[in-house]
Amino acid sequence: MHSGDAGLPQERVRRALGRLGTDADSAPPVPPGITARIAEALRAAPPAHAARSTPRVGRLRIIGLIIGIGAAAALIVCTLLMHSSPRTPPFPTGPTAERMTLPVSSVTPDTPKAVNTPP
Repeated sequence: MHSGDAGLPQERVRRALGRLGTDADSAPPVPPGITARIAEALRAAPPAHAARSTPRVGRLRIIGLIIGIGAAAALIVCTLLMHSSPRTPPFPTGPTAERMTLPVSSVTPDTPKAVNTPP
């Protein structure tokens, strides 16, 4: 390795290109018409390695997006239906055991008597 080749890779390439540019015996000069055609073709070509401006969305992502939107819409509909119906009390308001009992009279013959057992 030469002592002038040390440093960053970009600097080494620049120095090598600089030495090549001053070497007249390396290649014959390129006609200006060819250089112009190559430059025009490069300007007209789409960028080969550029990132896409809009990323490509796959089929599974679209299906997942549709399912997610559907689930969110179903949640909203269910919530609206629950809150739009009249509120029901937590306990029934109809007849309960408290209201269905009959008063016990002392004359009822089928009421069992208390059993007293001696100690």
